[in-house]
Amino acid sequence: MNQHIQQQLREQLETIQTKTQPVSASSKQVTINSISETEQAIITEADIALKNWKASEEGQAIQQQLSSCDVGQLKALAPKILHSHHFDKTIELIQQQTAAKSLDVSFPIKSIAIGLFGEIDFIAGLVASVGYALDIADFGQTAAVYVGVVEGLSEGLVGGVELTLWRNETSDLQGYYNCQEISGGFGLDFDGVAYEQDESLAGISVGVDLGEQEGLDEWEYYMITFATDHYPVYQAGDAQHFLILGDLVCVKMNDLTGHDEVSLTFRPDSGLTYRYPTWDSYSMSEDSGDSDHTWNLGRSIKYNSYIDIFLSVGANDLPSVRVNYSDFGNNSTVTKTFYRDGSISNGWNEIKY
Repeated sequence: MNQHIQQQLREQLETIQTKTQPVSASSKQVTINSISETEQAIITEADIALKNWKASEEGQAIQQQLSSCDVGQLKALAPKILHSHHFDKTIELIQQQTAAKSLDVSFPIKSIAIGLFGEIDFIAGLVASVGYALDIADFGQTAAVYVGVVEGLSEGLVGGVELTLWRNETSDLQGYYNCQEISGGFGLDFDGVAYEQDESLAGISVGVDLGEQEGLDEWEYYMITFATDHYPVYQAGDAQHFLILGDLVCVKMNDLTGHDEVSLTFRPDSGLTYRYPTWDSYSMSEDSGDSDHTWNLGRSIKYNSYIDIFLSVGANDLPSVRVNYSDFGNNSTVTKTFYRDGSISNGWNEIKY
């Protein structure tokens, strides 16, 4: 498992580890309902799409980024993976299943997740999966970061990128599951992991290689979700213009004793609103000698005419600024200022970025 993510989520991983225990070899076999041909086709297509994406030039480049990214970067990359053309047919089949509303659907798919799985270095025998899940209903707008842990797997597991189809929406993913390896089982001709909850199939992961596990048929898996939001992450489609946000400089901070916690949202051409960073916030200081005085944003944005940008400093939302294409003229850069007056009459601290 990626070292940056392990350390960033160490507290959560150690907490989850106390909730799980290895399942004994005598444990009962997971009871999973049969999967219809429709669902078999969706899951098989997802497996093919993930394999093709991993082998592609695009997939190779993103996998290289995932090997050293943090959780925020993972959250930004995951939707980009799912918006790749390799997964177009998978998403189309799932949306067709949703639209059909058939009574004989054995495994209704309500969310899809992409993430990393692998062994945790600082807890022996612990395997974790960390990723980003999206609701199918509003694909890309309702989402959650998830962390899941299974204990008791023996050596031989091969970590990497996994794709999981879930029966529940992202708001209902947290909790206990029994999981077992599937290898050509349940009518599916590939290797993966099936998750069971209340004796019903709750999820299936593809892209997972558990290696040779000795003596066990199933394991206990516990998942938590957090940082659920309603902002899309990946900006799909084309636009006439493209810019990259440069440096954000703290001139006058709100917090007089420590650091400001800062985040941005932006809305191109009065369309969808996006958040940056996509997870958490960035600590900033007005001290020019502090490394947190300047934040190199590096966020790319596509737009046609203008972009409205909003800055949040802790619980304070500053007046927005608008960047117009016409502002650039013959220049390659444009500077905008976020400012809130700090007069005594309104009881606010002055804030300037």
